[in-house]
Formats: sequence, C-alpha cells, structure tokens
Amino acid sequence: MIMFDHDQNRYDSMGSPLDFQRQQPLTVTQLTRSIKNTLERNFGSVWVQGEISNLALPRSGHMYFTLKDDQTQIRAVMFRSALRGLKFTPEEGLEIIVSGNITVYESRGEYQIIVSFMEPKGKGALQLAFEQLKAKLAAEGLFAPQHKKPLPPFPRTIGIVTSSTGAAIHDLLNILERRFSNVRVLLFPTKVQGKEAAPEIVEGIVTLGRRDDIDVIIIGRGGGSIEDLWPFNEEIVARAIYACPVPIISAVGHETDFTIADFVADVRAPTPSAAAELVVRNKDDLINQLRAVDQFLINAIRQKVDFYWTRLQALVQRPLYYEPERYFYQKQLGLDELRNRLGHTVGQQVADWSASFTVQAQKLALMSPIHTIDLAQSELSDRSSRLFEVLQRGLERRKQDFRHVVAKLETLSPLGQLARGYSIVLGPDQDSVIKRVADLQIDQHLRLQFHDGQACCAVEQINQTTLWGKNHEKEKNDI
Repeated sequence: MIMFDHDQNRYDSMGSPLDFQRQQPLTVTQLTRSIKNTLERNFGSVWVQGEISNLALPRSGHMYFTLKDDQTQIRAVMFRSALRGLKFTPEEGLEIIVSGNITVYESRGEYQIIVSFMEPKGKGALQLAFEQLKAKLAAEGLFAPQHKKPLPPFPRTIGIVTSSTGAAIHDLLNILERRFSNVRVLLFPTKVQGKEAAPEIVEGIVTLGRRDDIDVIIIGRGGGSIEDLWPFNEEIVARAIYACPVPIISAVGHETDFTIADFVADVRAPTPSAAAELVVRNKDDLINQLRAVDQFLINAIRQKVDFYWTRLQALVQRPLYYEPERYFYQKQLGLDELRNRLGHTVGQQVADWSASFTVQAQKLALMSPIHTIDLAQSELSDRSSRLFEVLQRGLERRKQDFRHVVAKLETLSPLGQLARGYSIVLGPDQDSVIKRVADLQIDQHLRLQFHDGQACCAVEQINQTTLWGKNHEKEKNDI
C-alpha cells in the first residue's frame, strides 16, 4: 500500500516530500478491491437518510437510485428480493430512511449502499402506501359515485366474507337474527389478518359475486391497528370489490377506521354491527308499518265506497234511469232540429261565397295587367329606337374628333420630322440629345437616329459655322 503522512506533509526546497518512500505500485483493480475490503470490514449495516434521486426500475426488477442531501450523494441499489417487501412505492424526491451495507462497485470504482430496508421519513410505510394507492385508484375512477350500486331494499340472501371465529361474524348474525330472522346468510370464511388474508378475501368476493342467489355482500372485521387492517388496503381487494356485480358493504374496524375497501365499496358501514342494520330493516317495524298501511287502505276504500254509493243513489232518482225512452226521444228531436239548421246554414253560406266569387272575378278581369304590359312594351320599343339613333350620332362625332386629334399628333410627331430628312444626334449613353456643337468633342462616339434606324459615327472635325452663317471659332483638326 502507498502510505503518506498528511500530518507531516513537509516539502524541501525542490518541492518533493521529505517522508515519501517509493513502493511497488498497485493495479487499479488491486487498489479498488483493497478499498472495498476496507469499507466492508469497517462499515457494517448502516442507517442513512436522504432524498431519492435518479430513480430507475429496469426489467431486472432491481431498483437503482441516488440517495442525496443538500451537500453530497451516494449511489444505492435495492435488489428485487428486498423490494418485494415494500408496502409503498418509492418515488423521485421522496425523503426516506434506509438500512444497508456499504460496498464498492468494482467496475466503476464507486462506493454504494446495498439497501435491505426502506421506510419514508416522517410517516410510516403503511400510511404512505395507503395514501399512494388511494390517490391512484381515485384517479382511475374506482371511488366515483356513479359506479356505486344501490342496496336491495329486501335482500333474501346475504353473503358475508370474514373470519368464522371473529367477533364480527357473531355480531352480524345476532343482529340479522334479531332484525329479520327470515333472511338467509351465506358465510365465506377467510383470514382477515396477515399476508394470506387479502387473496382469501378476493376469492370470497369473486365466489359470492358469481352466485345468482346472493343479493348483497358484507366484507369486514373488527377493529385493530393499521397492520391488522391492512388486507383491506390491498389493491387486489379494491379491484375485486369494484368488479363485483353484487352490491358490497364494507364494514372494517371501528367508526374512525378507514380503509381502501371503504372507498371502493358501494356502501361503507362504520362497524360490522352497523352493516347488519343497514342491510336489513327491522322485521317488527316493517310489520307495524304494514299494519298501519293496511288500516289506511281499508279506511280509504270504505270512504270511496260510501262516496260512490251516495252518487249512485242520486243518479237512480233521475228520469234517465226509470224513463230512458223519453230521454232518448227528446235527444232525437234536438238532433233533428240541429241537422235542419246545419243544412240551411251551409247552403246559405255556399250561396254567399258563390256570389262573392263572381264579384271578385269581375273586378280581377278589369284589373288585368295584360293591357298595361302591351302599352309598356310599345313604349319600350320606341325608346330603344331613339336611344340607338342617339348613340350612332354620338359615336360618329367621336370618330371625327379622333381623326382630327390623330392628324394633329402626326403633324407634331418627331417621327414625321425624321421622315422629311431630319435626324437626331444622341450621346454615347443614348439618353441625352446633342443640341449644340459646343457639346461635342473630337473622337466622341455618337448615334444618329433616322426615321428608319440608327447609325454610329465618331466626331472627326468640329465646325461652328452653320449652313447659312460663318465660322465663329477656328477650325479644329482631328488628332
């Protein structure tokens, strides 16, 4: 090993340590394994608290993460065998307390902790698992009111999923017997505590839910700690309750105890005894209610009979009942009179309508638009002829004016001047017109614009004498 005394770290004038002793160097693997052995030998099982970061859950089933605080961090791994025992789900940013062994991952030369136990900081693992599962199932809609099934008003067969030896079943049976002894009870005995309880509860729910003779199911147990009640917080139990076609009452623990089963169930009862009171009504109370309803119906029927008997006696006293022929004869006479009146009224109405129709037809003939249309068409034809003549004369005047304008333009057009023998002198850029001899230079290239094309030329001589005047400047010879 390489030894160096940090307490006697002295240097000479050349900068090398005075107490340094050169030894045989180690390989990286040897050094890493030496550090690993030292760590594992000097550190047994340690307890560490920190925050989960960089959480990874590969297909292997192991969990890899970083445990950090505000200053440093350490890599951590929790193997699948230890991870199965967790009641809650580790999440990014969760403050936890872990127990494990310090070791070195030789491939990267990094030290890490192999976690064998984990619990959330500040609250129990079961409480956190309860909150996580509650939030998950609520988000999926398992607690939604629209999924709750109503309880049957008079169940004939009640299924119960609970322990056959607990106090809950005795309370349920006693209350059911006292309130409604005719009801049939079918018990599916299960464990209600421990690891095997949740699968058995699920089996009981599924088995009773498949039967056609079960009207309602009660699941539950007596009070206890959160650990004792935990089977009713398992996800498999919650999903079995949600999928069951039969209404389910959850009756777990005491009134202050709440489980996931309470939220998913169709009805929550604070205790098993309360569940028995919810599922059936008191038989004596029902009998008393039926007796009261029976007496009420008897009295109502008697009143109706008396009322209609009185009306019948009054009707019997009318002539219709003891002289019906006379009554119908009078009605027949009235009907004949109405028939005659109706025939006269309808005939008179038809005659009036016919006369009115004739008058209206005559008025309509006098107001016919055919004559008006003929006059309008004749006037339209005359106006069209006059309009055509006016347009012809106007067009002829416009043509004559146009010919005069064209003649004036031809007289003033420079092209006409060019055609008579004149030309235009253009500068080298062809944009400027040379108007004076003074603007010319010897050897300057010019263009002459004729009426039928252009010609290029160069200035060889400049003479300021016009065709009709004399020379004003001396002659310039070409260079």
